[in-house]
Amino acid sequence: MDQELDHRNMKENILTVRDLHETPEHGEIRENILTVRDLQETSEHGEIRQNILTERDLHETPEHGEIRENILTERDLHETPEHGEIRENILTERDLHETPEHGEIRENILTERDLHEMQEYISKFEATEAESIR
Repeated sequence: MDQELDHRNMKENILTVRDLHETPEHGEIRENILTVRDLQETSEHGEIRQNILTERDLHETPEHGEIRENILTERDLHETPEHGEIRENILTERDLHETPEHGEIRENILTERDLHEMQEYISKFEATEAESIR
């Protein structure tokens, strides 16, 4: 559990919609791609550095079914209060419905609801532990 909660230091693969269009083999791009625009627009999200894709990317990237890591929508970044803490493969429920081949995305799929429920579970567990220590 502690490991899941200790989310920090991400360093790879920020892609904008523009990157995908301007890079002919975007399907092959797997590491550390930053545009000047990324650096300016990502000022508040400096901690999130892995595979950031927007919903538009998913629809416009022909092989999006093959993209299986760290999918965040722009909406996620704004709506998820601790987005700096979230490091693995986060999909919103909306993503799951809107991504035609979402069945192909197989690793660590968490919805925002999962995150809230996990936090509630951990809080209850910690409260129970505190009680048992007394």
